[in-house]
Amino acid sequence: MLSVIPAGIFSRLRIFLGRLKP
Repeated sequence: MLSVIPAGIFSRLRIFLGRLKP
């Protein structure tokens, strides 16, 4: 469970970075 929480945040961060730097 503790491994799933940070994984979701990292996924969102990667999408955010991808949108800022396409």
